[in-house]
Amino acid sequence: MSQSSFSRPTRIRQRPLIGVACVLFVGVSASLSQSPLSAKEAVRLNNLGVAYMNQQMIDKALVLFKQAIVADDVLAVPHLNAGIAMLSVQRASEAKAELERAAQLDPGDPRVWYNLGLVERGQNNGDSTIQDFLRVLKLDATNADAHYFLGSGYTDLKDYVHAIDEYRAALHLVPLH
Repeated sequence: MSQSSFSRPTRIRQRPLIGVACVLFVGVSASLSQSPLSAKEAVRLNNLGVAYMNQQMIDKALVLFKQAIVADDVLAVPHLNAGIAMLSVQRASEAKAELERAAQLDPGDPRVWYNLGLVERGQNNGDSTIQDFLRVLKLDATNADAHYFLGSGYTDLKDYVHAIDEYRAALHLVPLH
C-alpha cells in the first residue's frame, strides 16, 4: 500500500532560493489607460499564471505569462513573473532575458533586480551578482535576503570584510535568518 502524497515528509530542494513570489496585479488603473482591453487581458492572464505558480504548475503558468506579454508587452510584471517561473525550472538564460525586459520597463522594482541577482549568482557572475543586489538595497534597504545574497556574493569574491557586514545587516533585519 502506497503512502498518500500528503503524508510524505517534505524534501528541501537544493535550488537557489527564489524568495520573491510571483506578483499579482492589484489596482493597475494607470497602466489600463493606454490600451484598456489588452491591458485588462494581460492582467487577467498574469493573475491566472500566478495561481498556477502557487500550485507549482510552472509550465501552465509560463504559458499564461507569455500570453499576458503578447496581450500587452509594456507591462513589466508578466515579464517578471515569467522570469521567476523560468528561474524556478532552471532555465537561466530565458529567465535572464525576461528579467532584463522587466528591468527596462520598471527599473525601480527591487524584485526584478533581486531575481536578476539570483540568475547571476547561479551563473557564478560575482560582479554582476553584487551589482544587482546593491541595486535591490538601493531601492529597499530593509531586504534581508538581498543583504544575505550580497554577503554571499562578497564571500565568493573573497571580500570577507564586506561579506561580514552584509551578513550582519541580514541578521539585524531578521535575527533568525
